[in-house]
Order: sequence, then C-alpha cells, then structure tokens
Amino acid sequence: MKVSLPTSFMVKARERDCEISGYLQMKDRRWRKQWLEVAEFALYVFEKHEDVSAKRSISLPGYLVIYPLPESNDKSQFCLTHPGTGSVFFKAESEEAAMRWVEVFQNAVKLKSTT
Repeated sequence: MKVSLPTSFMVKARERDCEISGYLQMKDRRWRKQWLEVAEFALYVFEKHEDVSAKRSISLPGYLVIYPLPESNDKSQFCLTHPGTGSVFFKAESEEAAMRWVEVFQNAVKLKSTT
C-alpha cells in the first residue's frame, strides 16, 4: 500500500531559508530529540537533519508561546499551545538557545519575519 504525504510534508531538511533550525528535545508523549526548522511561519519537524521529508508540520500563526514555563525552574524549556489542539513542549541545550527559539516562535505566531 502506497502512502502519499501531504504537500506541506514534502520538504527536505535544510532545503530552504529558515528563520532558525537545529536539534531540540520535543515532547508529545515523551521527550525525543528532533531536527526542527522554522520557515514561512511554519514549524517543520524531522527525525534528523538528513531526512528527505518532514514527519510533521505546524502552521504557527494563532499559537501562543509560553516562556518560561510556570511549572518549571528550567529556563531551557518552553511551550507552544493552541486552543483545541493542545500543547507541544520543547527543551533547548541552554537558556540562551531557548530564548533564541522563543524569539523566532513569537515572531512567527504574529506573522513577523526576523530575516
């Protein structure tokens, strides 16, 4: 059985200009290291930076960025949340890295480009 991916997933890692890209820990049910890219006001999620297609994409406008997390003292963690779709949690390697991702996410949810 052949499965075709929606067009939004048919994008290669590092194929386009990104606002930001890199590895973050991402939590849906459990923490997993993922390659993430923010481009064109969307978040593209890859297993690895070498992957041929994104396994998930999230259109960012309308999301709320929560940083710092009120229930955590870890300043490297932040969250994207949207009414009706739940929350996605992220953990960067450092507080400085988290702040850069948060800045890019905050601009993307408001349809602002940083480039």
